[in-house]
Amino acid sequence: MTSSFWSNLENARIRAKKERRAIEIDCGLTNNAFTQGIKRRSSPSVDIAYKLAQAVNSTIEEFVAGDEGLEYVRRVLKNDLRIFGLPTEILPVVECLFLLKEKELSGILANVQALTRDKKGTQKIGSDASDIAV
Repeated sequence: MTSSFWSNLENARIRAKKERRAIEIDCGLTNNAFTQGIKRRSSPSVDIAYKLAQAVNSTIEEFVAGDEGLEYVRRVLKNDLRIFGLPTEILPVVECLFLLKEKELSGILANVQALTRDKKGTQKIGSDASDIAV
């Protein structure tokens, strides 16, 4: 999986017509980070993978392959959700979502979408946890 990460990143870099060093500088990486990553056959941390993906107008998922790739994305994102700047009260909810299967996630998404549609026409009265929706 790690060699596919770097290989897929290299393909995305070529499509984006960017030099390796320019991407390394944009991402705050050391000189020859690409070469070192390939030689070590190691996946970068999620924050570095995220920066690399942004630098070539891509996504982390594009750099990983198959079920192993999905597991990598889930593992690294679960371990470092802070990079997305989510409010701290949301992090435990997102972490729990990683434990669910796709079908369960679809059901949750449908419920959340229904709740947010309902909230658009709702006006709250009060100023604390005891707010009453009308």
